Amino acid sequence: MDASPRASDGPPDAVRDAAAAQGAAAGGHGADVAPAAEGVAARVDSEQAAGPTVPETRDDAAADSSAAPTPAAGDGHLGAAAQSSREACELAKHREHGNDAFSRGRFDEAANLYSRALQLAIMSPEADRSVLSTLYSNRSAAFASLAQAYRNRPAETSESSALYGMDPMHLAQLALNDAAKAVDGMPQWTKAYSRKGLALFLLERYSEAEEAYLAGLGVDPTCKALQEGLAQVAKVLDAAKSTVKRQRSVNRNLDELECTLCLRLLYEPVTTPCGHTFCRGCYARSTDAGNKCPLCRTVLHCGRALPITVTLASLISRAFPAEYQERKEEEDASAASRPVGTAGRTSSSQDTAAINGVVTMPVFVMNSVLPFECMALNIFEPRYRLMIRRAMEGNRRFGMAQMGRNRQLESVFTEVEITECSPLPDGRYHIEVIGRRRMRLRSTSDLDGYRIAQAEPLSDELEADDVTPPLSLLGVEVGAGVDTLITRLRTVGGTNPGVREVLQCMGPRPVPGAAEADGADARERTQTYLERLSFWTAALLVQVSRAAVRFELLQSTSTRSRLLWCKEQLGRLDNTERCCIM
Repeated sequence: MDASPRASDGPPDAVRDAAAAQGAAAGGHGADVAPAAEGVAARVDSEQAAGPTVPETRDDAAADSSAAPTPAAGDGHLGAAAQSSREACELAKHREHGNDAFSRGRFDEAANLYSRALQLAIMSPEADRSVLSTLYSNRSAAFASLAQAYRNRPAETSESSALYGMDPMHLAQLALNDAAKAVDGMPQWTKAYSRKGLALFLLERYSEAEEAYLAGLGVDPTCKALQEGLAQVAKVLDAAKSTVKRQRSVNRNLDELECTLCLRLLYEPVTTPCGHTFCRGCYARSTDAGNKCPLCRTVLHCGRALPITVTLASLISRAFPAEYQERKEEEDASAASRPVGTAGRTSSSQDTAAINGVVTMPVFVMNSVLPFECMALNIFEPRYRLMIRRAMEGNRRFGMAQMGRNRQLESVFTEVEITECSPLPDGRYHIEVIGRRRMRLRSTSDLDGYRIAQAEPLSDELEADDVTPPLSLLGVEVGAGVDTLITRLRTVGGTNPGVREVLQCMGPRPVPGAAEADGADARERTQTYLERLSFWTAALLVQVSRAAVRFELLQSTSTRSRLLWCKEQLGRLDNTERCCIM
């Protein structure tokens, strides 16, 4: 289970306060991340990299406290002036402290300080649009920097010092909201467009990012930051164009079948309970900002994963086959231009890819899990929130591996599948997983703060037929023993919560292979069934007996040795009055 953070790694209250203040003070929801073209640093610890450039501070953003007159006693006007002067000084102090925290890489603290300054500026009658726009721009940079820091934080660092906070996409959305307010307040300020462009870029909304950069260049064609940001967007778009030609025009007859979010032909359409239809990927990305319909803002309680509207998808693909195929190729090209495990993939392109038997998948670092073993997890780290969200958009699978004594991942881990996923109001996920198969690790890499593993499936070695006693006989004995144990557990399960929990966590029992197989196929199917039976039984016994041999069982490639261990444990439990959980 995702371990609770230590006190020193406590939740960044500043970011949550800033996000709440953004909704309360600015009247908006989350926003996108600030542009990387502004030289925003991407590290959590200030000693890991040089501090980023301090956000721009305008001269008119603070009042001159030295010029404030001392009010005379009983003078109401002077008292009001003194109060206004104190508020202006407080605003300037929060802003300067925010700039200082930003320059030292403490982005969550900077966001909190900018939020306090914004609250004062909104209540101050003397604050003009330039003050508000500057503060919105600064807070957008803080949210963007924090999102990039989470993405770029090495997985090894997070494994030794866990973080608690919003996932990078949510922070990016907060940054986008602030950048949009900065643009609205000062439409001639190029930095606001740069902030907005990078926020959209980090949200992988490349076409909108291009429009934001071009709008800024329309104000100042010589702005270097906007030119660099536009070049980054063009590079990504060109990579997608090299795989498939972008759709240049859409038949006017398809207007009614356009997605209102991407303004393109609906692809894998999903329909919300309020009756609006969007592309599956577009709808999933829109839920990063909240659980409201993107069109009518009705609160939705259906989660991110909506089923495809089969009738509408079939109608579109049959009525406009050429356009739908072009749309599919466009989505596949867009997904292919991203690293494995990134957002935006649809059900047609899974998050795990097998090439020459090698499977690429994200990895959750924790204890070992056996095949057929069920487990509940509380996901609170930003990097793993992002990983789970992406897994749910794909094939719902990821790896679970444990760390060895040398601070490296163990060579064998388990691929698990998410069976239940419940997003919580604070951004955490409560998920239930079941072990599916063993994998042998070949190499690892980092992506957005979590590990990506390249691995191959691992199976037991086939055993010769002349070994005695026969493996099938051993399997029958273990099967009978575990049936007896389950009967005992169910007898006391009504009064013992621990026993009920063990029974609820049991996965489905493996079934033998097809009976019509013969020869080598029959022997292979029998051993495959016995391998699965040994893991299913072991997953129960490690909870009942508390035996600390989970990883030894996982990496063993001998079905016989695993069945013998199960038989031994069943014998011990049968000879005792009560197992450890009774």
